[in-house]
Amino acid sequence: MITRLVWGPFLMSLIDRTQGDEIEQSFEDGEYTEHTAAMGFIPLELMDPQKRTGAFIVMSGRSLGKSFTLDAEETLIGRAPECVIQLDDDGVSRRHAKVVKTEDQWVLMDIGSTNGCYHNGERIQVVTLYDGAKVQIGMNTLLRFELQDPMDRRFQQSLYESKTRDALTEAYNKGFFAEAIEKEIAFAIRHKQTLSLILFDIDFFKKVNDTYGHIAGDHVLKAVARAVHGVIRKEDIFARYGGEEFALLLRNTEPEKSFILAERVRRTIEQVEIVHTGRRIPVTVSLGLSSTAGDERLTSRELIQAADELLYQAKGRGRNRTESPIFD
Repeated sequence: MITRLVWGPFLMSLIDRTQGDEIEQSFEDGEYTEHTAAMGFIPLELMDPQKRTGAFIVMSGRSLGKSFTLDAEETLIGRAPECVIQLDDDGVSRRHAKVVKTEDQWVLMDIGSTNGCYHNGERIQVVTLYDGAKVQIGMNTLLRFELQDPMDRRFQQSLYESKTRDALTEAYNKGFFAEAIEKEIAFAIRHKQTLSLILFDIDFFKKVNDTYGHIAGDHVLKAVARAVHGVIRKEDIFARYGGEEFALLLRNTEPEKSFILAERVRRTIEQVEIVHTGRRIPVTVSLGLSSTAGDERLTSRELIQAADELLYQAKGRGRNRTESPIFD
């Protein structure tokens, strides 16, 4: 075997030649051809240690797999809306802990939490974080500290998005929704709050596919999802439930307010200008709404079934409308 290494400015090509006569004959006969692109050397971002920063990755809890970058001087952890790392865990205090960033290290400090912070099984008040350190916040949430470069951060975010999001519409996927509705019902029961569910699907979607094609159908699904994202709250859970069916989970929202939001969604979608290959595609949706108070203890199946029945009632009454038990 003969190996020849040729160097040039930022260029390296490696030529391997084996079994001379047979391979040369293959080249001559046109049976064997291989082309390797010659590339200039491009330093990747991960090779610059100055671009590395600390991050927490959630290893257990509702936000499993989510990554939080710790690039501020102080990062607050807790359940309160002002927390950068907001954890939906009843065992976490509203303002539970904070991470303080110095020139070359990150320090976790408990700030008077009820259930504490733990490192290596011991409750701590202050701990200096190191790459790979695991910290328990409250009763159920485990965080892992990592030093990440830009490529690490993009990879972690992509991994989390692919696990939880529908690739076409960027709404949450059905698997995420199935876990979320169980947790939201449990939360509503514990806090004696109302949880509302809106199910809706696109009217005559099969006709859209048959008339304009499946690429146009995908275009419609994406346009509908964008419209919904524009009118819901940050805390609302919006998921693609089926082919052309979507779900909205609304925490601590009474049926009357849920109906108002459902109507806003319906009107917004009706007014969206959807054009594909020069043709306008009119789109409407039908919606069904169900709710459970914290003391009712409906199961997820019962809540979904109630909304689904009203959705089909909306279709039976002419489509492009919202059906709710408060107006039944």
